[in-house]
Amino acid sequence: DAVIALEAVSFTYDNIGWVLNQISLNVSKGERIAVLGHNGSGKSTLVRILGALQTPSQGACFVCGHNTSDNDSFVDIHKKVSIVFQNPESQIVGAVVEDDVAFAPENQGLAPLEIEKRVVWALSKVGLLCKRSASVSALSGGEKQRLALAGALAADAGCLILDEPTSGLDYDSMVRLSTLIRRLSDMGKVIFIVTHDYEFVCRTCTR
Repeated sequence: DAVIALEAVSFTYDNIGWVLNQISLNVSKGERIAVLGHNGSGKSTLVRILGALQTPSQGACFVCGHNTSDNDSFVDIHKKVSIVFQNPESQIVGAVVEDDVAFAPENQGLAPLEIEKRVVWALSKVGLLCKRSASVSALSGGEKQRLALAGALAADAGCLILDEPTSGLDYDSMVRLSTLIRRLSDMGKVIFIVTHDYEFVCRTCTR
């Protein structure tokens, strides 16, 4: 079964023209999808629809069988999809690195031992475990980008959406991120990558 299914999805802002027009797509477990396009081509709108932050003007978007236009499914969908936005400041909520990463699993009502396990695993994956007790304000821009990713990983969602994930990363960090994404897809996770970084796409994505 498809993890993500778009059925003739179209979207318009106040009837000023179609930003998305009749988009249909089925995505299975383990796929790494690149979303490419010039500024204003609808990439961010597509991300928001996939994450149930906007609903299609026409057509339907399904996440693990849940229709994103169904308000009753909103909580279930957000357990299955994590978005890492281009600007990490917009989604970092904790003052300390480990507290920020623990935010999602705490909201899921997990036991303290499971929360600690997820925090350590996520910070290890992005190379920030040594800074778990650091103040978020002391991090560099690239480190904040990795922290936002760690927070999404700790939520353990089946679908991860990354908006310009290599922004602010040096070459070595980009290579490590590419390797991590491939490993996550091997675990069955779906990865959507919105990017202008064609080298990263060639290195990372299946489609």
